[in-house]
Amino acid sequence: MNRSRTAQWKDLGFLAAFITAYELGMALCLVALALIPFSANWKSLPTWQGLLLSFAIQLLVYLLVTAAVWAAYGLLRLHLNIGGLLDPRPLKPRQIPQEMLRGISTCVIYAVYTFICLRLSSGLWPTSWLAGAAQLAVFLALYDFWFYWSHCALHTRAFAAFHGTHHRSVRVTPWSVHSLHPVEALINQLPFLIFVLAWPTGFGMIVLFQVVIMFMTASGHSNYDPFAQSSGLPRAKAFWRFHQRHHQLGRGNFGFMGLHWDLVFGTAQGRKAE
Repeated sequence: MNRSRTAQWKDLGFLAAFITAYELGMALCLVALALIPFSANWKSLPTWQGLLLSFAIQLLVYLLVTAAVWAAYGLLRLHLNIGGLLDPRPLKPRQIPQEMLRGISTCVIYAVYTFICLRLSSGLWPTSWLAGAAQLAVFLALYDFWFYWSHCALHTRAFAAFHGTHHRSVRVTPWSVHSLHPVEALINQLPFLIFVLAWPTGFGMIVLFQVVIMFMTASGHSNYDPFAQSSGLPRAKAFWRFHQRHHQLGRGNFGFMGLHWDLVFGTAQGRKAE
């Protein structure tokens, strides 16, 4: 009974700490946005305001999307009894607060890229829905290919120490997505800059790219298995579990949107177990 009561108090303390950090982050974003005078010449904002805007966007995307994924999958698993955990082991002590702190520092680095993309952007939105869909599809293909090869490189001896920061999260959470060494953060954002340099892109599309990538990455780190109660669907299970398996094994399964590049280049892991 005492142990149960202690656990409840710990849960309440963690929840209070999380809500406090979340609200402070949101307040910071709102203050930053309030300081920026939006007008027709928003592309030519002073450098400090442009950087502040970029950081506010990154922090908002990180907090809102990650919290939404965490809450949605928690609701499905705990309250609707749909799915289960991929890895049932308990989290490390203070894992999520540490992931969030590293996540905020990653937002600072990502904001520099966002600021450069802001300066290079072409308007706000594409001229049509079709053009926007085409840009999103091409960007995702570029990001997926870049992620595979950069992820492979991060597992080489030259970069392993940098990628080790992310692999501190063995049992991943949605908050693990930005738990990165600064060098890895710099590498991860290069596709955004490459794409904007190659294809004139509206700033609204650049932010949309960030939101889509964040949602996909947070889902891949959610530790949630929607097929846990199903005895079939082996391919669906393999797709949903591939990145969690990467964190468990520390090798293979380097892809972003699936195992296709791993299958092509022979780095897929754990398929027999599925």
